[in-house]
Amino acid sequence: MAGLLGLTRSLAGASRRGRPEDVAALLAFLVGHSASFITGQSGHIDGCWLLH
Repeated sequence: MAGLLGLTRSLAGASRRGRPEDVAALLAFLVGHSASFITGQSGHIDGCWLLH
C-alpha cells in the first residue's frame, strides 16, 4: 500500500495541502466578469489529486 501512496503523491500536481485561499481564488474568478460565459460547471480544487 505504501508504494501506491507514493505513486499517487508523485502524480499529484501540488505538493501541499489546499488552503482556503485556493477555494477563494476560484470563487473570485467565477463571480467576476471574466467568467460571464461559464455556466453549470463544477470545479475540482484538489491540487490534482483527483485522477481520472
